[in-house]
Amino acid sequence: MKIPQCVIAKIGWIPRLLTPWILAGCHPADSTGPLSTLVWSSVSSPPTQYLYGIWGTSASDVWAVGRDYNGGTILHYNGATWSSVASGTTNTLLGIWGSSASDVWAVGGSFTILHYNGTSWSGVSSGINSTSLTSVWGTSASDVWALSVGGYPYPLSGGILHYDGKTWSSVSVPFPAPPLRSIWGTSPSDVWAVGSGGGPGGTPMVLHYNGSVWSGVSGPDTQVGFYGVWGTSASDVWAAGTYYVPGTILNYGTILHYDGRSWSSTQIPTTLIPTMYSLNSVWGTSASDVWAVGHPGSGTGTIFHYNGISWQSISVGTAVLNGVWGSSASDVWAVGDGGMILHGSPPG
Repeated sequence: MKIPQCVIAKIGWIPRLLTPWILAGCHPADSTGPLSTLVWSSVSSPPTQYLYGIWGTSASDVWAVGRDYNGGTILHYNGATWSSVASGTTNTLLGIWGSSASDVWAVGGSFTILHYNGTSWSGVSSGINSTSLTSVWGTSASDVWALSVGGYPYPLSGGILHYDGKTWSSVSVPFPAPPLRSIWGTSPSDVWAVGSGGGPGGTPMVLHYNGSVWSGVSGPDTQVGFYGVWGTSASDVWAAGTYYVPGTILNYGTILHYDGRSWSSTQIPTTLIPTMYSLNSVWGTSASDVWAVGHPGSGTGTIFHYNGISWQSISVGTAVLNGVWGSSASDVWAVGDGGMILHGSPPG
């Protein structure tokens, strides 16, 4: 595996990859741009084991989902405090998204689909069985997608569901997809889905929907597993996950970028950044304000910020972080293991 000189300069010879210091895109020190001014702090909330997803409609209407000892966890923030809301399921909840404050979807283990109508949550049957639904996203109340990690036998093969405003149905994918983890798009005819590990050999880890069919995308190879995807436009899309170093037991959190034509090379990812294990989620407010969260493999959390020029690390020293979302550039949330909820806001 060939290592760029800019990387070697930062980390030394290859064995020192055990303690990496790989900078995003090998940007020169004088072109890193301004640091984020947000101050991150933990916020009290009802106790829960894990939080995996977060989404909202405004600064006073935010949802987080996960699991506790009794089953699926749903928390809600009203602008002042977080409170627990009955989920009605014993299954872990992994993803959440909505088209409005009265049309919110949550998905999770054992093909769980929940819907919130502005008053209460209720279970919705899809008539389809699988292991887990991992992510949900849409363009409107009648155009919603959900992803699956698939089922047995191993290797897993992911699946895709679609909701047309009336019913959920399985969508055909013309090849074995990887276990799918995250979905996002700009319109009904421009949707991205990403996956990670366990798929059949040579399986594309990035899928694209053009309004008619899903197809695998060349570029990102199977050395990269993705857990999050988000962008600002059809020519500015980020995918976050893990890069598995060929021939070693090492893997690193990585972020790849799509410029409207192609994804950056994954032999040595263009935006390889310094976390030892995985980045689990990516989200932002603009092309110069993007956040990614994850963990460095030591049971702690990590946050990175992109300012339009480079990715920069922000030290938070918390539990593993699994999801990030905000209502604006000055109101950003991150959630993770141990029920951790962090809030990023301006100082003072």
